[in-house]
Amino acid sequence: MLTEASLAAIAERGVRVLADYLPPRVSRSADYKRIFELERKLGGRPEFAAVSRYTHCLARCVSSVAEDGA
Repeated sequence: MLTEASLAAIAERGVRVLADYLPPRVSRSADYKRIFELERKLGGRPEFAAVSRYTHCLARCVSSVAEDGA
């Protein structure tokens, strides 16, 4: 999708890797800091990002990539 829009990905990570799959008995409010920290760590790992609910991509125009390298 990025390529079709003439964009090049410069960063990619998974979002909501873990929280959506936790059982209801886990208190998301009481354990928020721990869950958030784990989400941040796992989201940056490709094997976990692949099963995340969302993918967050940072991209730049392909023409900007070519101009920077020249």
